[in-house]
Amino acid sequence: MENVPVLQVADADFFRSNEVQWDDNLRARELSDVVKAAFKNATGFSCEFVSDLLVGDINWIASIPEVELVDPNYGPPPNLSYVGPLIWDPEPDWRVDLSALAGRPRIYASVGRGDLTRGDFSDEALLCGEDAVALRSRGIGESRRSLKTPRVHAVGLGGLTRALEWADVSVSHGGHSSIIASLRVGVPVVVVPSMSENQHNGLDMVERNGLGVCAVRAVSCGDSWVWMHGSDEVAPAEFDQAIRDALSTVVADDAIRIRVRCVAEKLKAAERRLPQLVSELVKL
Repeated sequence: MENVPVLQVADADFFRSNEVQWDDNLRARELSDVVKAAFKNATGFSCEFVSDLLVGDINWIASIPEVELVDPNYGPPPNLSYVGPLIWDPEPDWRVDLSALAGRPRIYASVGRGDLTRGDFSDEALLCGEDAVALRSRGIGESRRSLKTPRVHAVGLGGLTRALEWADVSVSHGGHSSIIASLRVGVPVVVVPSMSENQHNGLDMVERNGLGVCAVRAVSCGDSWVWMHGSDEVAPAEFDQAIRDALSTVVADDAIRIRVRCVAEKLKAAERRLPQLVSELVKL
């Protein structure tokens, strides 16, 4: 790999040399003298912190500054570009006539099996109104799971853009791709975080920009996590209600939808510049 340029596609919060914002317990440790010397010998560059090892020769952030910013305390790496949405969107393994799913609001939930979320949330949590209809992607191996909840339709993996273009609101655990894919088509976001980076995305990318709501918070308590809604701990029976409240808030807030539409136009404009960036890469 010597003399081969390294392209890194990363979230903006990768570029940190101090405390990692999305987890107070995880800090980018200073590297040992042995690692520093080995890195300097191999690359010709100096690095001080673990996060510096993530920096490539070319660095792409798969969004726009209006959605996420590099920490201003971190010296911007060379060749840093915002390149607009780069999302994981495989062909769906399901066939559903979305036009036949009548009701409003239309909720798309891309949450897999919820293995990392305490107790997960029920299908009923997605029905934030009498006429609401939901499409819930359950991930790999879950496409044939039967549901007893009226107006909640289970599908398998894939078809992210197709489902989001149908939806009024999206619900996800807060993965970078899920959030950017939603914003790209002008759909507000409700985040139900399953781990610390998801929570950071929900708070920093979504709530801070007025593009949706982070439905619950995860607070570290010894060896476990405590889930909070506002300043109160959320009991399992209240977990669904916290999600319904977040969905109802987003559906009723026209200002959120206007901001999301603005961001969607900017993401699409950035996306149109991507072929030129790829062309420049090929010439290297």
